[in-house]
Amino acid sequence: GDVPSEINGEAERPMFAMPLWALDQFIVSDEGTEPDLTADLSQLGHRRTTGLKEYAAALERAVASLTPDQ
Repeated sequence: GDVPSEINGEAERPMFAMPLWALDQFIVSDEGTEPDLTADLSQLGHRRTTGLKEYAAALERAVASLTPDQ
């Protein structure tokens, strides 16, 4: 670990991390086809309420195939 007498300021930067499947919903859109963020998004993309196993698998597939224009 860090030696407090040798550290100037915070020894560790604050951070928060969690797995992506902890999010309630995800939507992957191609550039130019993004949904209106002020609209009702509840029926778009994938929702965790449909089943965690299926949701996690869909998220894994989406992350594996992401491109910079999505």
